[in-house]
Amino acid sequence: MIESGRVVALQAPFVWVETQQKSACGQCAAKAGCGQSLLSGLYPERRNQLKVLVPANQLGAPSLGDWVEFTVPDNALVHGALRVYLLPLGGLLAATMAATLAGLAEWQCILSGIVGLGAGVALSRYLETHRSQQAAMPQLYSIASQ
Repeated sequence: MIESGRVVALQAPFVWVETQQKSACGQCAAKAGCGQSLLSGLYPERRNQLKVLVPANQLGAPSLGDWVEFTVPDNALVHGALRVYLLPLGGLLAATMAATLAGLAEWQCILSGIVGLGAGVALSRYLETHRSQQAAMPQLYSIASQ
């Protein structure tokens, strides 16, 4: 996935890139009669800043104000989604099934499910803080303007 943004800070070997959050509104033929288009017009566009890795083999270095394109590794998105959604859900289901198979009362099964959900969230957060940050970091793809 390739995104673009403007360089707002330099911090070798990284650059900070400001992006605008894109809304799907305005892209389809039904935008005039769409309620989502009306609601998105009420709120200002959000700007995000991302830390982007500049590869060592990159020809030329970006300067402040340059528009750049960067890539986000596809496997990082998939692994992140699985970690954030699947681990808590798996913890909830596993704890609830274990409590049910153990013959516990209904309220105990519900409580076990809540504990399993919390354990899944805790495991997800632990894995997020202890994974390699470089593997999932966006990398500079090209400098659009210099």
